[in-house]
Amino acid sequence: MPPPPSPCSPPSLHHLLLLRRGLLRHPPPSSSRRPRLLWHPHHLRRLSPPPPPAAPLAVLHRVIPILVASVRPASACERCVAGIVVNAVFCFASTTVAYSHPASISACSRPRHCANGVMSCSDGSESEGAAAAATTASQASLQEQLLQALLDDRFEEFRDLLHNVAVDPAHKYGKPHFGTALEVACRHRGRAAFVKELLTRVKPNVNHVVPEPVHHAAARGNVEALELLLKDKRTKVNAQDSAGRTALHHAARNFPSGGGEEAARFERCLALLLAHPDADADRPSHKGFSALHEAAAGAPGGADAVRALLARAPRPLDLDGRRGGGQRCSVRDTVARRFPELLGELDALQAAAAADGKEREPDARGHT
Repeated sequence: MPPPPSPCSPPSLHHLLLLRRGLLRHPPPSSSRRPRLLWHPHHLRRLSPPPPPAAPLAVLHRVIPILVASVRPASACERCVAGIVVNAVFCFASTTVAYSHPASISACSRPRHCANGVMSCSDGSESEGAAAAATTASQASLQEQLLQALLDDRFEEFRDLLHNVAVDPAHKYGKPHFGTALEVACRHRGRAAFVKELLTRVKPNVNHVVPEPVHHAAARGNVEALELLLKDKRTKVNAQDSAGRTALHHAARNFPSGGGEEAARFERCLALLLAHPDADADRPSHKGFSALHEAAAGAPGGADAVRALLARAPRPLDLDGRRGGGQRCSVRDTVARRFPELLGELDALQAAAAADGKEREPDARGHT
């Protein structure tokens, strides 16, 4: 801290600021009779640092053209260079002069030549932005064409679009599809050729906590797509969605009622999934329900689904494990509550599955 000024000299600005902040105590310079008295606060009430000296505008008007002419590069325009020089002068002088000269225009990022060859400050990024927007729109149009060809079952056009480097086969579509082309193809029956073509370009496991393509195929009884997915060694047959359900859960809980061709398709899906060497038929969901429990508890064709699961399983399934829901009821308890007539068949089906312990490989149609 600097020493206080003598009584004969006026205080400096630094001393006055310290006095105002209460960090310095010394007698006023004009009063030597009472050296121990302090200045009253109202003496410093209107005291403030003087503004910095304003830069002489006349000098700037003369100096700036000379600096511009000396530092102007070949790729910049006069206004850009002048703006840079003005900003540098203002920063160097530490002044806050409001300068209204045209040279104070800020430098443009990418100057370009005008039609007459004179440099101008037009931003070249405008044309580049327009070109980028056109490219994005073209890519979006190609992605929509790919999706429409898939929905309309136009395989030749779909394959030709996939050969275009601007088309992303793993693109995720928004509402109402909310998925990739592979997921959309697995949701629609009769798109086995599309699924096969897409599997040569994308992975069969698209997501982590949302339904995978194998889940969509199983939930909709899409036997052809499910068979192609299970033949791919990269497919995770036990992949779980956000609720912990596997593809076997989805096939079991969506098993239709009434029999017929629709029920036969879901039965073939169950056979394909159960015959997979890595399939875990008793894997529970996050709530503790196995696929057999889901079939007995809420499937539209619950009785047929339970019969199909027990008959197609390569080994006996868990009937008495109490893992499901808040009631902690077993599969046997659920079957007794919903399908009492099926309760006597459970043990017979389990005995048949135990006797036939060998793995049953389904053919292309899902039959053993």
